Amino acid sequence: MIIMSNNFSSKVYPVYVALFGPSNSGKSTFLSTLSGKEGFSFPSENVEEYEIERRWYKEEMGKKILIETYRLIFRAFPGREEFMELRIKHLKKCTVLLLFYDCSSPTSIDQLAEMFDKEILKMNLLYNFATICLIGTKKDLGINDDAIRKAEELRKHISHKIKSIFDYEVPHFLINTLNKDDVSTTVKIAEYILMEQRIPSELVRKLVPPALAEISFVPKAPPEIPKPSIVEIPKPPAISEKPVPSPEPKITAKEPTETLAPPKAPETMIKTEVVKPIEIRSEYTIEKPPEISIRLHPREKIWNAARKIVEKFEEVEKVIIGYEVGRIVYVAFYPGEKNEKKIPRDFVQILRDMKQSLLNLAPRSSIGQPKALISIGSDGIILLAMRGMNAFVGIKAKKIPSEKLLSILLRM
Repeated sequence: MIIMSNNFSSKVYPVYVALFGPSNSGKSTFLSTLSGKEGFSFPSENVEEYEIERRWYKEEMGKKILIETYRLIFRAFPGREEFMELRIKHLKKCTVLLLFYDCSSPTSIDQLAEMFDKEILKMNLLYNFATICLIGTKKDLGINDDAIRKAEELRKHISHKIKSIFDYEVPHFLINTLNKDDVSTTVKIAEYILMEQRIPSELVRKLVPPALAEISFVPKAPPEIPKPSIVEIPKPPAISEKPVPSPEPKITAKEPTETLAPPKAPETMIKTEVVKPIEIRSEYTIEKPPEISIRLHPREKIWNAARKIVEKFEEVEKVIIGYEVGRIVYVAFYPGEKNEKKIPRDFVQILRDMKQSLLNLAPRSSIGQPKALISIGSDGIILLAMRGMNAFVGIKAKKIPSEKLLSILLRM
């Protein structure tokens, strides 16, 4: 059974972006330029915020297809040491981490490295972030060589920490926070990594000064899948469409080796019948879609919501709440231990497949598309698919769900 609803909340899912770094590293000015203001902004003692709604498209068969609609909520944190608790409190809600330092100063990057160690690594927040970028600011004031060298060491250190989970290395680039193009390109880089889990190398290179091109600012992309080598195998004359007549061998005492050897098949026959099929198979292999990464949901209130559903409704056996951002699926579940190894991945994949089928079957009409779809299967699996937020709730029920449970699902 499928239930369609247009009464679901039309709010677009928020993605929180942390602007993190020491004082005078350009966070406030970056936010000011992003919001359309001009001129330098002084460091703030409060969490500054700016929000924009974005849409992510992919092009298939010459058409733009909407993949995701979301709100980017930028939060610039004050950089002084006494605001550490405030920063940690807000970092816990963020999915994107932009690390700022002043590339004209040899001490700013040292301060950033210390903050990163104390407030992110030691607080176990590193794996909350699906996207991390290292950004040197104030390049217009001159670039300090020691700062760049230390920043590269920090970039490699962070990349080493996340390599077991993420499919990319942390990019490092330099910007002028007063330059609208630099700020806009930074946002595009962060979005691309968030949605694709790959580095947009061309965009990053725009923000690397030519004089520093030899430094490894742009992490190397993973090696391409090699094309299979093509071995030309002569086609046997017996199965050739147009066999080449072989002259009867002339056996003589002088040249036995040459006269007994069979003639070679024409080279043109090998190229047209053997090479082409191999090339087609090679292209198919390279275009294999990337795998989805399933991770623990970073927000505690989502875990609490899953637990409350199981505890409140006796017909519910288990619950999974998740949302997808690009190639990452964040999930909270109950019952079960909050541990990466304990994620019920098979059940998550079943729910994702059901969700995609529902979204594909959803009607397109003049009144618009439904905001939510509920599927109730004969096997006791209930799925709530929420179109606008790319989110879902999956329930394994012991018996037919009550109207109260369905009502609560539609109000989530």
